[in-house]
Amino acid sequence: MISKNPYSAPIEISLENEARVYRGLVVNKLNKIIYYIDNDTLHIADIWDTRKNPEDLTNRIKN
Repeated sequence: MISKNPYSAPIEISLENEARVYRGLVVNKLNKIIYYIDNDTLHIADIWDTRKNPEDLTNRIKN
């Protein structure tokens, strides 16, 4: 789904202050794929456990 329409997932609000535009797609109720698009290439930044604190996601992406 992501490869056919990469802009369909919403922008990840917890990462909106980052330099890149990250998007998040919920895979199931416990996991979300966090990704960004750069020069027509989709990069998966993280597979996030949605039970965790969103601030931890920001720290993981920055590192």
